[in-house]
Parts: sequence; C-alpha cells; structure tokens
Amino acid sequence: MDNVFIERLYLSSYRNLIELQAGIDEWMHDYNHHRIHQALDYTKPWQLYRPNSGLAEAA
Repeated sequence: MDNVFIERLYLSSYRNLIELQAGIDEWMHDYNHHRIHQALDYTKPWQLYRPNSGLAEAA
C-alpha cells in the first residue's frame, strides 16, 4: 500500500522546487499524522514517537 502513495508523489507534476517541497511536506504529514501503520501496532507514527509519549524519559 505504501508504494501507491510514493508512486502518486512521483506522478504529480511540479512547476518548481517550492511546489515539490510543498508536495513532499504534505505527503509526509499525511503519512505520519493520518495513516495507521501495521508495523506500529496500527497506530500513527506521531502517536508513538511524539515527545510527550514517554519515550524521551525512558531514553
């Protein structure tokens, strides 16, 4: 499923580097904040790795 999102990013046409960066930023935000990940026990990465999750104190 992840390949679909990556391929869609490549298929988008960008007129300049600013548009490209905005597209990448939007994709990364969606990937980390809105999509659940099977490898992370069906949670979103930001939920697991955010600074207040308790991981910082454990390190």
